[in-house]
Amino acid sequence: MNNTIKWFGIIAFTVVIIFSIVSCGNGNGNLAGIWELESVVNGSRRDVVERIEFFKDGSGSMDGVSITWKTEGNRMMVTAFGQAQTESFKLSGSTLTFASDQGVITVYKKKINKSSNKAGVMTINNIPSMLNGMYIGLIGGGWDDEVLPKDVIGGFKSYNTKTNTITLVKIENGTAEIPIWIVADNGKINKFKGDYSESHLELEIFDAPTINSNSNSNNIGIIEFDNDSVDFVNGSITLFINDGDIYMNHRFFEREFGF
Repeated sequence: MNNTIKWFGIIAFTVVIIFSIVSCGNGNGNLAGIWELESVVNGSRRDVVERIEFFKDGSGSMDGVSITWKTEGNRMMVTAFGQAQTESFKLSGSTLTFASDQGVITVYKKKINKSSNKAGVMTINNIPSMLNGMYIGLIGGGWDDEVLPKDVIGGFKSYNTKTNTITLVKIENGTAEIPIWIVADNGKINKFKGDYSESHLELEIFDAPTINSNSNSNNIGIIEFDNDSVDFVNGSITLFINDGDIYMNHRFFEREFGF
């Protein structure tokens, strides 16, 4: 999918994005999701959109620019900044191919959700490979006490209430599946299986598999997600690291680079 004018706020204040789609009888649900550029034929990557996100309600974004989109028959119309255009496309499984009237072909692959689909599990995908083998947890904070009990601790593999030892989740192959727990006043631990929306989540990264809940955090970094709504459904959520921010502290640099 190529832009009539490639958007960089300084270069082009008004952006026209138009493309037509050869629909294969698929509805908005099959197009909904995140699509990432795989290849370009008869054109340059710098002139096309790298990342597209379609939502079922007809909204979305292209390289961070908000859009609306709709289909009619074998065509899709995308509107940005009040203007619209069209192109041709073919949807085949997780591959979305566009062909412009100028003969530029762009191929996108759908980002596959690696969620475990287990109740009470937060799945984090696309974690940088340099963090493989380290440990992660959602250690308190970021919860609305009016919606959830104030004793919600967060996400970890297990919690020994007698020794106050929290066992964290190991990051492997760029993914972490973090169980979400509620710890009651009597020390009883239960899986969180409710529906809940949060605007801020902060996960901590450690270089050891366990921490003590009574000690100050000795993390080597954090991952923050600040969204309009981070939605847990049946206690579960899947997040992609590129939707958040990673901050590593001096302990990480000492460990990895010796300074």
